[in-house]
Amino acid sequence: MYSRYSLERLQKVKEFLSNREDYIEQGKIEKRDYKTSDFYNPMVDGENTDLKATAFCLMDQIRSEEISDIFNEKKESVKGVGIQIPVLVIPMNDPSSQQKERLIDGITRVTAKRDIEKEQGIESPQPDVPVHFVACPKLADFVRAHKEEIQNMLNDPLPHDANSKKTAKDWIRGELKRHREAGNEITEDFLKIFRPYVQEQYKNNRTRKTINGWISEVVNEIDVDNSPITNYREKGLRETKTIADLKKINKELVDPERFKRYGLNISTSGMLEKLIGTELLRQTIPEQKNIEASLVMHSEKHTSEEKLLKSIISVYDKLKRLDKLLGRNVFHTIFVMDQVKNEGMLSEDQIRERYNRYSKPIEVPLLKVV
Repeated sequence: MYSRYSLERLQKVKEFLSNREDYIEQGKIEKRDYKTSDFYNPMVDGENTDLKATAFCLMDQIRSEEISDIFNEKKESVKGVGIQIPVLVIPMNDPSSQQKERLIDGITRVTAKRDIEKEQGIESPQPDVPVHFVACPKLADFVRAHKEEIQNMLNDPLPHDANSKKTAKDWIRGELKRHREAGNEITEDFLKIFRPYVQEQYKNNRTRKTINGWISEVVNEIDVDNSPITNYREKGLRETKTIADLKKINKELVDPERFKRYGLNISTSGMLEKLIGTELLRQTIPEQKNIEASLVMHSEKHTSEEKLLKSIISVYDKLKRLDKLLGRNVFHTIFVMDQVKNEGMLSEDQIRERYNRYSKPIEVPLLKVV
């Protein structure tokens, strides 16, 4: 039923990767040497019209969106020994494309080497990028059909660059999106097949527990995205909205000389206790005595308003009990981002008023303060 995500499919990819030398002897893969100027990366070279006109090989790799951030950290070994392991190239099967070949694996190495050449003032690169060109049409079709699995399992070595959490999650999200767009649901039966499929591709660099955690995160994020709750996972967007909404109440709330502001993701276990400990310690610093603490709550995982409101009220009740125990307020002001109606910051009274519609008592767990 889910043949795309079978381990048999990955076994065929392993066989392809391990048999490359045999394919070379058979003439199905050709050894070639390219110059860095033979490659064109739309993300990096978008404004370089000359290179776009002359380069015949298009860089196409699932990790290309982060290459500009990581290759500076990886190019020292390329500077020292050059590119040792051949990159993988196939014919372009798009007649409308100006580039006639496509780079499947090796974007980090090629981009790093090209950057080194620019630093050294080399205007005419030498053909010293070793290439494995898939000349056999049938084998090239296989690479196209299994491109992402090949990229994942190769992990672009020398310099070794295992897929990052962001890239892996983006790929997982894309696969789950493909699955859902085909009219399928993300069921537990599906995940029992999907998890081993992903684990097998990352097993040399990541544990099963880590991969399963990433899959769960993506599934939860999809659930949140499809719910009436607006998520604010992107920190920059969340901070911008927080500042704007607080200014509407009082501009002093965003003045660091008046308030020490904390952001609480109520869906993160143990985060509240850590913030309480940090604030209690800060209150012992004489230079900080005139700066009050402000807390802004949000959630990144809740999918229903009722459960969201219940969790927020639970935090309010925990803090009230602690304040009573200490004889003072830990946080002088507490606000909640409105993730349902997006009407700005909400107060405790507004939260409780909304929750009253559900008319269910809330059990408050004991708060442990270390």
